[in-house]
Order: sequence, then structure tokens, then C-alpha cells
Amino acid sequence: MRICIPIRETLYVVFPRRCMLCNCILTGTDSVIPGLCNNCLKRVFQARIHGAVCRMCGRPLISTSGTCLYCRQHDFEFEYNTSMFIYEDPIRTLVGMYKFKSQKQLAYLLAFLINRTLRRLFPIGNPYPRLCSSPLIVPVPGRGSSVRKRGWDQVELISSILSSRYHVDVARLLIRSGGRSQKELGYQKRTMNLRGNITLRRTLTGLSKDRMEHIVLLDDIFTTGATLNECARVCRLHGAVHVYGLTIARALY
Repeated sequence: MRICIPIRETLYVVFPRRCMLCNCILTGTDSVIPGLCNNCLKRVFQARIHGAVCRMCGRPLISTSGTCLYCRQHDFEFEYNTSMFIYEDPIRTLVGMYKFKSQKQLAYLLAFLINRTLRRLFPIGNPYPRLCSSPLIVPVPGRGSSVRKRGWDQVELISSILSSRYHVDVARLLIRSGGRSQKELGYQKRTMNLRGNITLRRTLTGLSKDRMEHIVLLDDIFTTGATLNECARVCRLHGAVHVYGLTIARALY
């Protein structure tokens, strides 16, 4: 009797691939997200932030007091940031593989998660007047030397997928030049390092009033908030009314 094996299954047997997180061998029945098994995909979904969070930076709170101690000590130009995850495993590993090991296929998973979060924050027919139903998504530009070394911009790639696959309104308004690495810098030094290095690619005056009303700055990691804050400041200087942040993960420090 002749047994017909699907081509995809045959390829997995001849050229077995492994999950990027747990290293198990992937089969044709695993998730549609390339490089992740179903169990690890479930771990990613379960790692999303739930419960009370700081109304400014998105950090999880033990109590429901509203604002964390860090944000009480800082004034931000954005109204609030929403982070989908805490920057710890499995998200830390996932983001690291995406950014530093060129696992670009993970951009599809991240874009999917971001789109779901956007739909929750800005649902069609939103009854809350301070939020619009169609915000303008503005990717936060990466540091020039990092983008050149990597060969691509991690937030830009996600933004492209959001635009093409999910028809999200994306405008690449900001450009970034100069500035040293910020990994070892605190909030104040990061702010000084960024000042004047983030500018508009084009002014917001060419956009309709509705598109200028609500801007969501998209970035990968919220650490001190300095980068998001400088981007928000530049947008407000050129006419943006409401500016929010949406980040993949909130770093705890």
C-alpha cells in the first residue's frame, strides 16, 4: 500500500528544525509562527501583563494606587505607555533572538500581538472620548549605528507588517541621528544624550487634523522612558495633541 506523506511533513523529517526557545524538534502540527512550538507560543501568550499597572509607564503594580514610585518622580510628555510584557524570559530571549540573531520571522508574531493590543486600546466605536478609534502609529527610530550593524531596524520591520497585513495607519515621522549607546545611562543622561538627535522626517502639518489628534509611539523596550519621552516631545512641538506609548516589554530595574 502506498502511503502519501505531505511535502511539509517530509521536509520536517529530512530537515528537522528546532524551537528557538525550548530546542524541541518542530513538526508540521506546531504553531504557524515559524520557529516556535505550540507549548512555547502558549508560554508567550501567558506571559502578557495582567492586572493593575502604573497608569504612566505600564509597570505591574502590587496595589492599585495608579502610579509607580518611579513615575511620580518624573514628568513625561506622553500621556501613558502600555507594555505587553515584562522584559524577562521567555520574552527577553525572544526579543534577543529577534534583535541580535536576525530571527526576522518573529516580527510576524510581535506584529500580531501588537495589533491585538491596539484593537483593545483603540476599538472601533470606542465610547471613551479621550481615545480615538484610529490612532496614527509612529515607530521609534533605532540608533543609527545599531541599525547599520544589524542591517535593519527591528521596530520598522514590525511597523511594515502592521501596515501591510493589518492595515494599521503607520507614519514614519521620526528620524534619529548621533548619540551614544544608552545602555549604561540613567534617565537624565539619556535625556541629554537624545536632545536634538530625534527630529521629524516631515512635519505633521501635512497630515489631517484627525491623524494629528492621537499618536501612538511604537518601540520594543521601555527602560527609563527617556527615548519615548523625547519622541513625544518632538511630536508635541509640531502639533500632536495626544501622544501615547506602546512597547513590547517593560524592563524592571
